[in-house]
Amino acid sequence: DTAFFAPDESVMPDDPPTIVQVARLMSIKRQATAIRALAHMTCPASLLLIGGVPPEQDDSYRRELTALASDLGVADRVTFAGDQPRDAVRDACRRASIALNLSPPGLFDKAALESMSCGVPTVVANTAFDALLGAHSARLCVEAPDDADGLAARLDALMALTADARRAIGADLRAGTVRAHALDGLIARLTAILLTGEAA
Repeated sequence: DTAFFAPDESVMPDDPPTIVQVARLMSIKRQATAIRALAHMTCPASLLLIGGVPPEQDDSYRRELTALASDLGVADRVTFAGDQPRDAVRDACRRASIALNLSPPGLFDKAALESMSCGVPTVVANTAFDALLGAHSARLCVEAPDDADGLAARLDALMALTADARRAIGADLRAGTVRAHALDGLIARLTAILLTGEAA
């Protein structure tokens, strides 16, 4: 729902800036990479991890992440927010300076679409998003989900931009996401498939 996730200019960004990652706490989502990258950054920032432990799993990965943040000296800058309602996720993305989605290639994660719909520069680890990233692909895509150094470098470079420059990147991402994934376009593509067997 790209309208629900539309930017709200009355919302002020967090200060110090926040990097948000929305994903269940699972190793495949690479929250550990995000924590390592935070520790390697030179720009001050905090990391907000939204998402809880899946019901069928124990909390060992969450405990590993908590220990990792402590070992790397960034525990005071990492917040484990747990599961949040949809509007709280949207509002957190609106306040964030940068969003992360480190799901590996093969997982086209809708959380990335949500942060892009909010107009937030979104760093991904999946080249399937390249079409949405457009001219910003080199700036916003890391080479591998476990590339903490590469991620830290991209985050520092984004943080070094002015707020207006980040907003411009976010506006481009939102425009592309609306074109590709808004409800009207989806209905047109589904109708074309049903009528002709081919996407519009």
